[in-house]
Amino acid sequence: MSDRTHLPTVREASAPVVITAAFCALFFPTAASRFLAPTDYARELQRNAPLRDAPPERHAEYLRELIAATAGRARLLRAVLLKSLTWLASAAVVGWIAEQALPPGLTGSAAPLTLLSVGAFAWATLGRLGWAGQTFSGRTVIERLDEFLFRLLYWLGMFLATVAIL
Repeated sequence: MSDRTHLPTVREASAPVVITAAFCALFFPTAASRFLAPTDYARELQRNAPLRDAPPERHAEYLRELIAATAGRARLLRAVLLKSLTWLASAAVVGWIAEQALPPGLTGSAAPLTLLSVGAFAWATLGRLGWAGQTFSGRTVIERLDEFLFRLLYWLGMFLATVAIL
């Protein structure tokens, strides 16, 4: 890296501190992103020669954009986590209702239900790993179907697990 005196000094925090701050970003996205963005900024400077050679105004602008983007990503992650929790909780509630409503003979043996539950979780997970058909936008019809099937299989796995446990 060339000697550029105009580059902001950014010290990367240790991994545990960054991870702790990232968790805090789920609850305080704006405040935590001011701490997290410099870590991403330092990494970007290592790989992005045009940014390293840019004038100080561009560095300040990039850092402002990065802080806003980091806060936005934290909010998005928080929303996705809450949506996932709600989705799985609905499966558990429906599983509990099914277990209460069905005759004991249908839900009495936990082993087959447990096996089906694990199978649904594994199928969803393995079907998602390294899928080559993804686009940059992630919004094609097939990708939306993939997302739906992934969530459906996880819902089914949670439903079956709830019935098997109860």
